[in-house]
Amino acid sequence: MFMFRSRRATLTKRLLKARRRRGGDDDGVARLLRELQDNQLGMLWAAVESRGRDMSSCVLLPKERQAHVLCCQTWRWPELVHGADLRRLPGCRSAGDPVYVCCNPYHWSRVYQPGEQVVIMGRNATSDPERGTDAFFQLLEGAAAGRGTCCGWVVVIIDGVQ
Repeated sequence: MFMFRSRRATLTKRLLKARRRRGGDDDGVARLLRELQDNQLGMLWAAVESRGRDMSSCVLLPKERQAHVLCCQTWRWPELVHGADLRRLPGCRSAGDPVYVCCNPYHWSRVYQPGEQVVIMGRNATSDPERGTDAFFQLLEGAAAGRGTCCGWVVVIIDGVQ
């Protein structure tokens, strides 16, 4: 029946299905996806599908729309309230752009406030939070001893505890 669905329609459907936040601003998400060009949809899907494991390309939209906040709410942190809680990661190439902002949700990190519950998970974390946390600390210990790197991990300090 939908044998000849366009690539654009397929990517849009996959992105809508991959949302972590349901409800809320569904019209805004649909409007955002309509604004993206086909190649931008592909780059956004690659980032969402890999969950940040692969450093994907920037997906640029005009700054005044705050589309990066909507993307982070939709595909990473459904409980995110303010764009002020986001920080661009060093690997994002659009940092100095005065007109555009990167909407790739995996080019942003989140600043947690004291008292917020934080689950530490890495790029290859499993669904078992305990194992993900253990892997995180093993990686940090290895990096401190010069046996590896911590690329892709963010150390979150809450109330003086690392």
